[in-house]
Amino acid sequence: MTIRRRLLSLVLLFAASACSLPNQASPIAAAHDAAQSAAVPKFTAFTAGTTPGLPASAVPRDIAVGPNGTIWFTDLTTPAIGSISTKLGIAEYRDGLDASAQPWAIVAGPDGNMWFSDGDGAIGRVTPSGKITEFHAGIPRNVAPAALAAAPGGKALWALGSGTPSVLLRVTLDGKISSFPIPQKLIPDGSIAADAAGNVWFFAIRPNDDVVLGQRTKGGRLIFNEMGLVTKGEPCCPNVAVNHITIGSDGNPWFTTPYFGVKSSFYHMVGTFANGKAKLYPEATHRLSGAMYPSGITSPGATLWFSGSNPLSYDGALWKLKTDGTSIAYPIPYDPAGLTAESERIVWFTSQAQGKAPQIVRATF
Repeated sequence: MTIRRRLLSLVLLFAASACSLPNQASPIAAAHDAAQSAAVPKFTAFTAGTTPGLPASAVPRDIAVGPNGTIWFTDLTTPAIGSISTKLGIAEYRDGLDASAQPWAIVAGPDGNMWFSDGDGAIGRVTPSGKITEFHAGIPRNVAPAALAAAPGGKALWALGSGTPSVLLRVTLDGKISSFPIPQKLIPDGSIAADAAGNVWFFAIRPNDDVVLGQRTKGGRLIFNEMGLVTKGEPCCPNVAVNHITIGSDGNPWFTTPYFGVKSSFYHMVGTFANGKAKLYPEATHRLSGAMYPSGITSPGATLWFSGSNPLSYDGALWKLKTDGTSIAYPIPYDPAGLTAESERIVWFTSQAQGKAPQIVRATF
């Protein structure tokens, strides 16, 4: 089964309940809104079929910052791995990709290369010059690698593999892959993060629709932390980022809630797991046109950024988030999917909307 079919199955599972209602005014969110900045981001957009180097066949999915400020992205449908140089020139690389490749997530590795997941059953490496090597050995049959994570100073990467059972994949820098099963009763959502202490974090859904935060410790122990979250329905169909968990500057995992949340609440949340428990904060809503479903999240420094899209229109939002939970919302005329940050002032995202050519966008604040 391809990763697109697997992800469609997950979306159908999460949407099986009644659609959630639009955002309502939250007094907590209103307090956050009081800190809103009047700054308006400036955008530079790269459009499939129009921008040189980005073919009409391209659907940029995930995006990450690489060495020397080069931006790298996965092109799911061409398929290809692409880069945007500091001079904003785009190149796509295909040599070394399997013919049936489905490039999905991409991260910067500790070895100076970029690493990506291939939903057709591989983990790939691409050098700064665009040389691609894919690794298959060690990935169980019918497992589709999803999000990737590289811990600071680590000697390996981690990936979440969706299958039966789903697995955590450890990938050394020479391409050797080991797999560690996740209990079959749990359905991981594809997200993953790794911290400097050796913990690997991921979300998983129980049969009763409770959402737990999985934690693989440095010693290999699996812990499933209670979050007080449940899966929820949503209007069809906001963009969902490849990964919606990251490690903040405080060393803790931070996450968005694209298709889960607090029971009996319609407010969209962003949260963290610190000192053994979850802390949830409402997203700021000031100046937004409607309900924005949070999705991608990234941590470029002392602050975090997260993104979201409106499932009922062609717009979205970016939020600047502090580790005290306060956020500032910026409406944007795009539907963000993949998200990364070059700095605390420069954010990159992929944008996909039905009826519009896919884009890669740089937002400068």
